[in-house]
Amino acid sequence: MITEIKNGMVYEVQNLEDGGKALGARGNATKVILSGNNYGVINQVIPIAVQYYDWQDNILTNLSDEITITVANDGVVLEVTLTPVNGQTEIDFISEVAGTFEITARSDFPCDTGRIEVTVSE
Repeated sequence: MITEIKNGMVYEVQNLEDGGKALGARGNATKVILSGNNYGVINQVIPIAVQYYDWQDNILTNLSDEITITVANDGVVLEVTLTPVNGQTEIDFISEVAGTFEITARSDFPCDTGRIEVTVSE
Protein backbone atom coordinates (compact mmCIF):
# COMPACT_ATOMS: atom_id res chain seq x y z
CA MET A 1 0.00 0.00 0.00
CA ILE A 2 1.01 3.56 -0.69
CA THR A 3 0.12 6.55 1.45
CA GLU A 4 -1.01 9.77 -0.27
CA ILE A 5 -1.98 13.14 1.17
CA LYS A 6 -4.65 15.14 -0.65
CA ASN A 7 -6.59 18.17 0.59
CA GLY A 8 -5.35 17.71 4.16
CA MET A 9 -6.40 14.04 4.35
CA VAL A 10 -4.25 10.90 4.49
CA TYR A 11 -5.30 8.09 2.13
CA GLU A 12 -4.11 4.52 1.77
CA VAL A 13 -3.88 3.59 -1.92
CA GLN A 14 -3.85 -0.02 -3.03
CA ASN A 15 -3.01 -0.98 -6.60
CA LEU A 16 -5.51 -3.49 -7.98
CA GLU A 17 -4.74 -6.35 -10.35
CA ASP A 18 -6.78 -4.75 -13.15
CA GLY A 19 -4.63 -1.61 -13.01
CA GLY A 20 -7.12 0.41 -10.97
CA LYS A 21 -6.63 1.80 -7.49
CA ALA A 22 -8.56 1.40 -4.26
CA LEU A 23 -8.52 4.47 -2.05
CA GLY A 24 -9.22 4.33 1.69
CA ALA A 25 -9.28 7.39 3.96
CA ARG A 26 -7.10 7.19 7.07
CA GLY A 27 -7.97 10.59 8.52
CA ASN A 28 -6.66 14.12 8.71
CA ALA A 29 -3.02 14.72 7.87
CA THR A 30 -2.73 17.00 10.90
CA LYS A 31 -3.73 16.55 14.54
CA VAL A 32 -3.60 18.48 17.78
CA ILE A 33 -1.99 16.60 20.67
CA LEU A 34 -2.44 17.49 24.34
CA SER A 35 0.17 16.12 26.72
CA GLY A 36 0.88 16.56 30.39
CA ASN A 37 0.18 15.07 33.79
CA ASN A 38 -3.21 13.36 34.12
CA TYR A 39 -3.34 13.87 37.89
CA GLY A 40 -3.02 16.80 40.27
CA VAL A 41 -4.33 18.35 43.46
CA ILE A 42 -6.56 21.34 44.10
CA ASN A 43 -4.87 24.70 43.36
CA GLN A 44 -1.81 22.99 41.83
CA VAL A 45 -0.61 24.11 38.39
CA ILE A 46 -0.79 21.29 35.86
CA PRO A 47 1.02 22.31 32.65
CA ILE A 48 -0.58 20.92 29.47
CA ALA A 49 1.37 21.15 26.20
CA VAL A 50 -0.68 21.74 23.03
CA GLN A 51 1.05 20.94 19.73
CA TYR A 52 0.27 20.43 16.07
CA TYR A 53 1.57 17.13 14.65
CA ASP A 54 1.46 15.55 11.24
CA TRP A 55 0.16 12.04 10.56
CA GLN A 56 3.68 10.63 11.12
CA ASP A 57 3.89 12.23 14.63
CA ASN A 58 6.29 15.03 13.64
CA ILE A 59 5.73 18.43 15.29
CA LEU A 60 4.54 20.98 12.72
CA THR A 61 6.47 24.12 13.61
CA ASN A 62 5.05 26.05 10.63
CA LEU A 63 1.46 26.21 11.94
CA SER A 64 0.10 29.14 13.94
CA ASP A 65 -3.65 28.70 13.40
CA GLU A 66 -5.64 29.43 16.56
CA ILE A 67 -6.50 26.51 18.83
CA THR A 68 -9.60 26.58 21.03
CA ILE A 69 -9.14 24.84 24.38
CA THR A 70 -12.29 23.56 26.12
CA VAL A 71 -12.36 22.39 29.75
CA ALA A 72 -15.48 20.47 30.82
CA ASN A 73 -16.54 19.13 34.23
CA ASP A 74 -20.02 18.32 35.56
CA GLY A 75 -21.78 20.39 32.91
CA VAL A 76 -19.51 23.42 33.36
CA VAL A 77 -17.65 24.31 30.16
CA LEU A 78 -14.92 26.94 29.82
CA GLU A 79 -13.20 27.94 26.58
CA VAL A 80 -10.10 29.90 25.71
CA THR A 81 -8.49 30.46 22.30
CA LEU A 82 -4.71 30.44 21.98
CA THR A 83 -2.36 31.20 19.11
CA PRO A 84 0.53 28.75 18.96
CA VAL A 85 4.08 29.79 18.19
CA ASN A 86 6.07 27.32 16.08
CA GLY A 87 3.13 24.91 16.18
CA GLN A 88 2.88 24.76 19.97
CA THR A 89 1.48 26.48 23.02
CA GLU A 90 0.80 25.57 26.65
CA ILE A 91 -1.94 26.04 29.22
CA ASP A 92 -1.53 26.02 32.99
CA PHE A 93 -4.57 24.15 34.28
CA ILE A 94 -5.55 24.95 37.88
CA SER A 95 -8.73 23.78 39.59
CA GLU A 96 -10.18 24.95 42.89
CA VAL A 97 -12.38 21.83 43.07
CA ALA A 98 -11.72 18.09 42.91
CA GLY A 99 -13.05 16.15 39.95
CA THR A 100 -12.30 14.74 36.52
CA PHE A 101 -11.90 17.27 33.72
CA GLU A 102 -11.94 16.66 29.98
CA ILE A 103 -9.70 19.09 28.14
CA THR A 104 -10.00 19.24 24.36
CA ALA A 105 -8.21 21.25 21.70
CA ARG A 106 -9.63 21.97 18.27
CA SER A 107 -8.74 24.21 15.37
CA ASP A 108 -10.50 25.63 12.32
CA PHE A 109 -7.50 24.26 10.43
CA PRO A 110 -8.51 20.77 9.23
CA CYS A 111 -7.08 18.48 11.87
CA ASP A 112 -8.03 15.85 14.43
CA THR A 113 -9.10 17.14 17.86
CA GLY A 114 -6.81 16.53 20.84
CA ARG A 115 -8.09 15.26 24.20
CA ILE A 116 -6.72 14.66 27.67
CA GLU A 117 -8.48 13.77 30.92
CA VAL A 118 -7.15 15.26 34.14
CA THR A 119 -8.19 14.11 37.62
CA VAL A 120 -7.84 16.62 40.45
CA SER A 121 -7.99 15.44 44.06
CA GLU A 122 -7.99 17.20 47.42
